Amino acid sequence: MEVGGEMVAALYSHADHVELALALPESEEHRLLVDATHLTWRTMPVAAIVRTSADAKDVAGLVRVACERVRAGAHNVHRDNEFFVRAKRGRRQAGESPRS
Repeated sequence: MEVGGEMVAALYSHADHVELALALPESEEHRLLVDATHLTWRTMPVAAIVRTSADAKDVAGLVRVACERVRAGAHNVHRDNEFFVRAKRGRRQAGESPRS
């Protein structure tokens, strides 16, 4: 999903949940949010994990905030290639399985 040509959200369907990458700050805290570095979006550092209809209602507010941030030009997360190289190296060192 885009606002003014900038990505605000990207949806990933899984067997038991939906993962929604969002244009929110890395420091944003919410019970549904997880780090989304594995998705390699330069401007969407967090993702909401939605498993229930209650989660879906809660995520609507996060999507609204992401849209407002992008629309206002306040969203300033722009990760470079080196960030993802370091993150992948860190996951390998921690023994996590690599993701595409």
